[in-house]
Amino acid sequence: MRTTIHTSLLLLLLLLFGSCFNGSTFADSLSSSQPDHFHKPNINDSKINILVLTIANDLPTGSGQLHVVTNNFGQFYLEQGKPFIKLSNFNVQSCAMSWKQLSVIFDLYSPSRDGGHQRVYWSVRQDGVYLSYDNVKFDKYAMWGPT
Repeated sequence: MRTTIHTSLLLLLLLLFGSCFNGSTFADSLSSSQPDHFHKPNINDSKINILVLTIANDLPTGSGQLHVVTNNFGQFYLEQGKPFIKLSNFNVQSCAMSWKQLSVIFDLYSPSRDGGHQRVYWSVRQDGVYLSYDNVKFDKYAMWGPT
C-alpha cells in the first residue's frame, strides 16, 4: 500500500510539473521574472545615459603640437590623425586648447547647447574649432585668439 501511495504522489507531481511547464501561465511568469542576460543594449535605448565626446586634430601636418586641457580628462597633446574619444556623463565639460601662439576656451559639452545629443564631435582646424553632432556636417564654433 505504501508503494501505491508513493507511486500515486509521484505521478501527481509529474502531472503538476508537466502542466506547469507546458505553456501554462506559471511557466510564463517564471520566464518573465528572470532577468534577460542576453539583451543587447542599443545606443539609442533611452535607458543608456552616456555621452561620447570626440576631438580630432585636423590641423595641417607638421604645424606644431595641439595642447588640450579639460576639466574632466586632464591635459594632453593631441596628435594629428589620432582622435581623442571619451565616454562621459552629461555635465558641463570645459576645454582650453593652445596651438602655436593661439588659444581657445569653450565647453566640450554644454547641456543648454548640446542637450538631446549623445555624440558630440569637434574638429580642430587652422581657422578655428568646429562642432558636429553627426561627424559629417561641421559648423564653425570658435576662433583662435592670441595666447
